[in-house]
Amino acid sequence: KTFTVENKSGEVYYYDILIENYVNTFETDSLKYRITSTDGYTMQDFIPMPKSPESSTTKLADDIKIENAVIHHYTIEFKYEESDEDQSADMGKTLTGNLKIGEGAGKGRVLSFFEEKFKSAGKRTNFTAVDTKAAIHMEDGDYTEGGAKVYYWTGAATDNWVKFGKDKDNNDLWWRIIRTNEDGSLRLLYHGTSHNSKTAYIDDIAYNSIYDDTMYVGYMYGTTGSLENNRTNQNMSSVIKQTIDTWYVDNLEKQGYDKYISKTAIYCNDRSGGNYKSTETMYYAAYNRLAQSTKNHPSFKCGLNTTNNGKSLYEDATSDGGRKSDMFSVSISNGGNGLLTEPIALITSDEIVYAGGLYGNSSKSYYYYNSANGSSVGNNFWWTMSPYAFDDNYPKMFVVDGFSWTGKLLPSKLYSPGVVRPVLSLKSCVELSGNGTTDEPYVVTTISSLCEKSDN
Repeated sequence: KTFTVENKSGEVYYYDILIENYVNTFETDSLKYRITSTDGYTMQDFIPMPKSPESSTTKLADDIKIENAVIHHYTIEFKYEESDEDQSADMGKTLTGNLKIGEGAGKGRVLSFFEEKFKSAGKRTNFTAVDTKAAIHMEDGDYTEGGAKVYYWTGAATDNWVKFGKDKDNNDLWWRIIRTNEDGSLRLLYHGTSHNSKTAYIDDIAYNSIYDDTMYVGYMYGTTGSLENNRTNQNMSSVIKQTIDTWYVDNLEKQGYDKYISKTAIYCNDRSGGNYKSTETMYYAAYNRLAQSTKNHPSFKCGLNTTNNGKSLYEDATSDGGRKSDMFSVSISNGGNGLLTEPIALITSDEIVYAGGLYGNSSKSYYYYNSANGSSVGNNFWWTMSPYAFDDNYPKMFVVDGFSWTGKLLPSKLYSPGVVRPVLSLKSCVELSGNGTTDEPYVVTTISSLCEKSDN
């Protein structure tokens, strides 16, 4: 069955997909359903139909966000799955009900869990100085995708520790919260197998093994000749992406943790900028935002090129070679490009600045510190996924410097060895507990079947 949901409310709305007058007399779990969409909520797999509830209404999906004047297109499929078990108890059984849309809660479980912390979050207005004060701030409007509210941790935060997953050697994996994402998920920065780690990285490698062309700043890339060609993403994955993907499969996916991780979260490899120059110096947009003397506002919205009297200018997200090519995601249902095979990538230079960093300045904010107030990566630098420039015949990326205990945001050539700190996002619908300290880090407690099979 196909159906659509249209928002004419004049504002952002959240809705549930329900069945009213619901009766399911099947006794086994062989009758299953799946909801899919190209622009709304999507389930990865079929799951068993819920048993008949005490009330007459059952929920198939919950708290789906829809922007004003937007239509979501859906297909709901039902199937009876053959099993080796005795299924004779289902002979003559029925499923009946009426498909309905109901009002959602308005926020995911992750946002609800942090609601008290977020009540005091204000906007940070000064990005021309290092910010070491531990706080949570809020950003929205022109600087986030879809104008969604995003909350981010800054300074020397000590309450953003997460313990999530175990690697293939059965070691606990530790993370730091960077921010919430526009899909309500929770973005995490890898911190190794302990909170006091000095080796909070998975490898020490070049960003890319080839470095004689602008296209090699791409997390994925196309061909040479123009910025549009660079951004087709049809040719290769970067060396660093291949390394991260392999680590994810071996240490998270094979251990059963993939179901907790958002597939709709977007990771920005912002290749927008000025005029394309294949042999001369060319600066990318992140350089213009963060490394010029004016140090313009950082952005969570991928593709902020410049400012014009304070007004933000963005590339068209839908045009060929436009910013959508840089919006890496697994699922396309939240506006990403759907090109990631694994839901994991790297931090951006903008996220470093939001967290309290500043180009060329020492900063001992949480992304730099371990719990012993030392460098999380020793004297190494670590990669972001933000291109800096094509300069001196080499492409360069923004990196975070761990040398001499500085934490500076700086450029580095692609072929230089740097350490790799992956970033992933916990789904908006997971249940959390803890207070974020090293003694009681945030952990995932439970996950519902609906959450397990959803993308975000």
